[in-house]
Amino acid sequence: MPVRQHEHIFLARGPRREPVGYLTAAHAADGILRWRWWSPEDLAAGAEPTRPPRLGELLADVRETGTPPVPVDLGYVPNGAHRAVSGD
Repeated sequence: MPVRQHEHIFLARGPRREPVGYLTAAHAADGILRWRWWSPEDLAAGAEPTRPPRLGELLADVRETGTPPVPVDLGYVPNGAHRAVSGD
């Protein structure tokens, strides 16, 4: 089944904190089974699928060149294109 989504991704730096209180309950209510912090190195490794695909690469571009002047349109991404695998 196709997935259609429109996202705004905000990049910020700050202290690493675990969710507490109402946020933990909100995650459970939304069916979020787990979550974690991702370092730039984790994202670049591509060990797990991300949405949008190539998230690590997109964020690396922002860190290197700054915020794009216009939103980035990824266009159509077919199901199963969760991540790029080296050598593909």
